[in-house]
Amino acid sequence: MKQRRRWPVICAGIVATLGVAIGALLVWSPGYAPFDDFKVLSVLPDPTNKTYAAVVRYHHGNSSATVTAVWIGQGPPPSIGSSHRFVGEPSFISPGDSVSLKWRPGGRLAVTIPSPVEISGYFGDCYFNLADVQNLACANLEEVDIVISNQIAD
Repeated sequence: MKQRRRWPVICAGIVATLGVAIGALLVWSPGYAPFDDFKVLSVLPDPTNKTYAAVVRYHHGNSSATVTAVWIGQGPPPSIGSSHRFVGEPSFISPGDSVSLKWRPGGRLAVTIPSPVEISGYFGDCYFNLADVQNLACANLEEVDIVISNQIAD
């Protein structure tokens, strides 16, 4: 008689364990950080294709750094002021709030930032070393072109 009562408890335990495991995989899958915060500051659609560049105030949860970042996305752009969640690394992290974007022919994004600036290809520098290095920008140079200027272009 006791044997029959154990099966529903065992089955319920298995189902609960599977539910927790699947939920954890969905929440903590690569590219998704549950403690990151986003606020879209501006959006620049590319007139030649269905991509956009979004300037975002980004709080990186793992480092507690808040930076100005640029993500390139496809499809309908997010609304300005929204907390749209971006996945993966940004294409660019600015050393300050001054950043100007322009789409170049061929669909390349040009990011103009003021001088002086040091460029790093490792995004961890911009999250964890901001206090140590002033005027540090991080960029994926396969996705963006950097223009360093004494003045920001409109």
